[in-house]
Formats: sequence, C-alpha cells, structure tokens
Amino acid sequence: MNSDSDAPQSRRKTGDLVEAGRRTRFQAGQSGNPGGRPRKKPITDLYDQILSDPKVMADVRKAIIRMLKSGRMVGMLLLKEMAERVEGKIVQPVEMNGELTLTLSERMRKARERVGEMKLVVGGDQ
Repeated sequence: MNSDSDAPQSRRKTGDLVEAGRRTRFQAGQSGNPGGRPRKKPITDLYDQILSDPKVMADVRKAIIRMLKSGRMVGMLLLKEMAERVEGKIVQPVEMNGELTLTLSERMRKARERVGEMKLVVGGDQ
C-alpha cells in the first residue's frame, strides 16, 4: 500500500542513509582499527631519537651527572619522565599470601559485625 514514493521526503532520505550505512559497515571479523592503538606517542619517539644519537648521549650522561650532584628535583623528574616513556614504567612486583576472595557483600557483613561488636563494648543501642 505504502510505496517509497508515498513516504514523506524526510523518511526516504533517512532510508537512503541507512542503506548507505549498510554498504559501508565493517564486515564480520574485520577490525575498524587493524593496526591497533599506536604503541608510542610522538614525544616518546622524539626521546628515542634524541637518546639514540651517540654524540647526544655523551652530553646526556654529563648532564645527568651534573643534575644528580646538584640535587635539583626538576631534572630528576625530567629524567624519570624520559626513562618511563622510552623504557616503560618500572613494575614493582607485589607478593601476596593467603586468599583474597571477599565479595562486597561479605565485606559489608563483616563491617556490620564489627560495628555491632563496638556498640556492645561501648554500651550503645540497648
């Protein structure tokens, strides 16, 4: 009964857009970003480039020694920034003994028990 020509103008345009979208959708199994997120940022690439030049590295070594001797915090922060960007953040392993499987409800129940015990000791809620 209702053909495309009978439909209001805006509806036909919307239908055209939907159809155009179908033609350009990603196919199943096809990524929208096949290369993935870039591993490094431009500033990291710049640090890499600077630190890979042997002539610059000699100057950097001298500057680091001067900075360490001076005790200036700004230089230390810059050095830390460069190292983390180029080499990655230092990971500190954490050892854990025992079991850590408390759910939120278990933790809340235990907290309520502790509060109840406190009330008994203090003499509240009689």
